[in-house]
Amino acid sequence: MAGIFSTLDQPGTYRLTAVFPSYRSNTVGIKIIPAYDLGVAYEAAVITDRGTFTLRFFPDVAPRHVRNFIGLARSGYYDNTIVHRVLPGVMFQAGDPASSGRGGPGWTLRAEFNEKPHVRGTLSMARQAGNPDSAGGQWFICLDRVAPWDGQYTVFGHVAAGMDTVDRIGHIQVKDEVPQEIVTIEQVVISVQRGTGASGGRQDP
Repeated sequence: MAGIFSTLDQPGTYRLTAVFPSYRSNTVGIKIIPAYDLGVAYEAAVITDRGTFTLRFFPDVAPRHVRNFIGLARSGYYDNTIVHRVLPGVMFQAGDPASSGRGGPGWTLRAEFNEKPHVRGTLSMARQAGNPDSAGGQWFICLDRVAPWDGQYTVFGHVAAGMDTVDRIGHIQVKDEVPQEIVTIEQVVISVQRGTGASGGRQDP
């Protein structure tokens, strides 16, 4: 597209209108996100109405899942979504704009099961029961060790800072795993780690 519209060669949000001698199209908005750099170590600041926590990733064992999460975050996919499922003291789940546990970005990923354990602070990808290759955009964070999930869900990162915020979210009141108070993920901001540089069905854990 940058070959047609020369100003679109930089990341950002743009509004496009086609103008012809006898016709003017509706204006549409597009967002161009930065290219994913394999030589960069990324982190994510997850800004919620309960505080902020920081995620770091494991691209060595789950490269597709890391790239997928970063791309969705940069596109604004996770902005103003909610934590839609909580197992108090065990985990909380988010990443569904539909807020139902059944939403997704329109594609799925092949599983990248690995040796990383589901321990306190683990970032892992939710998926549909019985279908290992059904992860899309929903993710969950462990508040404790959950050994039965090892090798069943793709671990692709961990909480590097802000576990106090994670604990607050993971201990709210629930009814049948549904939070009884809204926890909003206001924004997920992707950045480069300091000191580094270039070199369908409900999805449950």
